[in-house]
Amino acid sequence: EVVQKTFVVGLMEDMEESVRRFNVVLGIDDVGDERNRGCMEEFFGKHREEEEVKQEKEASKETNADRDTTLKEDDKAAKANANKFNSHAHPKVEEGSPEWEILAERNHLDLILYDFIKMLYQKQERMINKYALERKQNAVENVDAKQ
Repeated sequence: EVVQKTFVVGLMEDMEESVRRFNVVLGIDDVGDERNRGCMEEFFGKHREEEEVKQEKEASKETNADRDTTLKEDDKAAKANANKFNSHAHPKVEEGSPEWEILAERNHLDLILYDFIKMLYQKQERMINKYALERKQNAVENVDAKQ
């Protein structure tokens, strides 16, 4: 309950959206702000979506059947992160694997917290988007009132 009432949460697997949400709450979400846009591009890469599509096409052309599927996914992740300033590839651990079971056993409370955070992240989306819209509407009204 404390987390739900006190924190805006983010997820590593959805970092760009998480940072956008933090910016909204902090009042620095104006996409028209060149400094903010430059910072986001620096950390998440310019033309991120175009690059991801291009990299997915390149990855799908790979025909080396001997390559392990896990390595392919890690390579795709590394390629996707290549243009990002603050990004590093991390090895994936498949759920249900022996490695996963060891980590889950040692970190069972973390997994419970993580599941709660994922639920809260989805729940906060609507609230934060509503807040962002209200801030933009207020900004437009303030500009109109000054004119």
